[in-house]
Amino acid sequence: MKLQQKLKKLRDALTGLTVSVFHYRRPKMTAPYVVWQESGEGDSFYTGNIKTEQVVSGTLDYFTRTEYDKVVDQIQDILEKTCSGWRLLSVQYEEDRELIHFEWEWEMC
Repeated sequence: MKLQQKLKKLRDALTGLTVSVFHYRRPKMTAPYVVWQESGEGDSFYTGNIKTEQVVSGTLDYFTRTEYDKVVDQIQDILEKTCSGWRLLSVQYEEDRELIHFEWEWEMC
């Protein structure tokens, strides 16, 4: 699968969420919302010194004011179905903005 096809696969899956989803950055708005982006190449696969599978990696951030927000589980379900690997990096409370911030790292083959 080509790089752009992989990114569109994740984009299309995220459009099923009940919150606004943005690629790279968001316009001025209030939470809840998702911002995702690719950040580079992960551990790709090589055979005979030729790249046989490119792994793309990135992050996904979710900002909410709701404790125990059900969208968190929806995001993890999407990552489970569309990515070859992912992990929850951090959950933080941003006091200055009064937001709960979830951050995931993902990879796609």
